[in-house]
Amino acid sequence: MVPRQLSQAMHTTKPKVLAHFNWLSLPAVANGPSKVLVVKGGLSGIVMIYPSATATADITVVALMEWFMSFVVVSTFVWIVAVTS
Repeated sequence: MVPRQLSQAMHTTKPKVLAHFNWLSLPAVANGPSKVLVVKGGLSGIVMIYPSATATADITVVALMEWFMSFVVVSTFVWIVAVTS
């Protein structure tokens, strides 16, 4: 995993190299997920969304393993961390 530097994004020109992922919060709804994990392929632009009640490492691992099985194991993952005040 590569930490993302401020004001700089990682891009690729080769397939099967890079994927970005991030947990996002959703507005509260009854009986609905409050978080989604978004995984996006660096070159392909394919996006998979994994809804969940919580954002945990266990759910992240399961989602990334599903990404690997559906597409390909990439050499670099970029976890985008939002800074909030």
